Amino acid sequence: MKPDKTYHIVCHELIAGEEIKLHYHPKAIEWIVIESGKFLLQIGNRKEKIPLAYDETARVIRIDPGKPHFLKALSDLSYFVVRDREDKIVYVR
Repeated sequence: MKPDKTYHIVCHELIAGEEIKLHYHPKAIEWIVIESGKFLLQIGNRKEKIPLAYDETARVIRIDPGKPHFLKALSDLSYFVVRDREDKIVYVR
């Protein structure tokens, strides 16, 4: 039997106004799982304000390896980051 794949999971909580600086992961696929709150997300050159709808329990966003991304909390925010492997964080600015 082939062994299951290992994933890295981190839980983050931000207060309104806090941000995760623009960065990327050279090899890892990353999923952001938003549990609650509103946020501004940039992936590559595209920025988007994303609120959770009143009937949503979570939102999942996939970020491919090498794609710079940035997140700013517009309200208090709770989310998980899931990566398909251990990888370094490269800050863009």
